[in-house]
Amino acid sequence: MLNWSRDIEHDRLSRNEFNIPENEVIIMFIDVGQLPETFNVAASPSLSSTDMLHSLKLRNRTTGER
Repeated sequence: MLNWSRDIEHDRLSRNEFNIPENEVIIMFIDVGQLPETFNVAASPSLSSTDMLHSLKLRNRTTGER
């Protein structure tokens, strides 16, 4: 599955190409077929919960928030 994160122009082009009405929204594409032996994939690494809490504490110190 591929997340649909395109600008409005690409969205319009795809809607026209696939006859998708304006009252429907593209949220993802699902690829079908045979996988090649090797391929690249996107990665979105996340911070650990400890690192996230540390980052939030640092931000709150600078803004004075609790």
